[in-house]
Amino acid sequence: MKSKIGFASSVLPVILAAAVVGCSSSDDQTAAGPQKLEVYSWLTSGSEKDALDKLFGVMKGQFPTVEITNAAQDRSDVARAELPMRMANGNPPDSFQAIGGADVLQWQKRGSLEALDAVAAEQGWANAFPAGVLESVKGDDGKIYGVPLNLERDNTIFFNKDIFTAAGITEAEWPSTPEKFFAAADKIKAANLPGVASPLSVSASGGWTIASQFFEAVLVANGGSEYYENYLKGTMSDPADAIMTKTIADVGKMMDYANDDRATTGWGDAVKKVCDGAAAMLILPDFTVGQFQVNDCGPGKAKDIIGYTPMQPDGKPTFIYVGITFNVTKGAPHHDMASAFLKIVGSKEGQEAFNPTKGSIPARIDVDKTKFNSISAQTATDFATQGEAIVLGYAGLTAAAYQEAVNPALQAFVDPSKTEFKDAATLTTVLKQNYARIKP
Repeated sequence: MKSKIGFASSVLPVILAAAVVGCSSSDDQTAAGPQKLEVYSWLTSGSEKDALDKLFGVMKGQFPTVEITNAAQDRSDVARAELPMRMANGNPPDSFQAIGGADVLQWQKRGSLEALDAVAAEQGWANAFPAGVLESVKGDDGKIYGVPLNLERDNTIFFNKDIFTAAGITEAEWPSTPEKFFAAADKIKAANLPGVASPLSVSASGGWTIASQFFEAVLVANGGSEYYENYLKGTMSDPADAIMTKTIADVGKMMDYANDDRATTGWGDAVKKVCDGAAAMLILPDFTVGQFQVNDCGPGKAKDIIGYTPMQPDGKPTFIYVGITFNVTKGAPHHDMASAFLKIVGSKEGQEAFNPTKGSIPARIDVDKTKFNSISAQTATDFATQGEAIVLGYAGLTAAAYQEAVNPALQAFVDPSKTEFKDAATLTTVLKQNYARIKP
């Protein structure tokens, strides 16, 4: 998701024609004309691209001659900034990727999306999706404007089990809190293991990766789920209180254990460092499980060396999540294919095709869990466990304007080449100045 937040005006879709029979006039096609679908997403590389291709494969299975274009930008932050320009120019894709919550609903408020209640009723979404997940795609009018495709647990820390064993880190010492993280990191440094360049692998080439680590892992572990949700909903009287101050300090201290090249390291490369044994830990959402699989070190692989634990307050199970959604845009050039695609996204078949490869769990609750690896199966179990605090994450609760201001500040805070590096006062000022903008 993740990220985690589509459109490159410089990326022009290449759409080829294919002959079919019986296309609708709403697609501006003759009876012998082509069927087309243009989807905009930032799922463009590694396990994410493979997962989207499998979803498209289900579409192709039902519409063999449809020509599908993923007109995409591989940077979610750039993609999100460019989409409004394309929409404003009257050139919408048929459907685009958005995060459930504030991200998708900003488009509903602008009148850019079709309501999907008829499809929801036809497919029985009320029984197929958890109520809270379905609420995340409902507008102020109570109508549904997106179909949830997956759930990504964001408060996760992954680790190389071989390095942990060599450093003498037991299960009781797994880094589920910042304090346990620092203790584990110190043990790894003290062990001076061959080939281990840093205890922590960090990707800071995009602001969302640091925002995820900061807000969705460390902040919730320090403050708990109720504080976390209240903070992101803009109800705090002091946006730089003691819990936030500790979170800033903790993330700054974590950089003492991180790779020196983090400012230029993409998230896929950060995953690879843990797989290769160059780093021991990684704090990113659990969709990275799919990339661990690509690197042949994830669950079920011959080199099965990846473990994980949620970052959460001690004794208080917490599940921070976001989810990818798709929609039908108003004025979709190929409306019939867009509607067909939405039904596939919402179907059991589509979600079972996409999520095992993506590394996430389906938004639907009726899928075959035997199709998922051990980490994803545990994630699905945790999501359904009584007593687990389930909270929508940073990208789903906060306004785009807030993210656009805060994410770069966080990125600079962890970048040794910047004057703002580990400058808590500057970051605190950014958080305070922009807190009034946090509500969507």
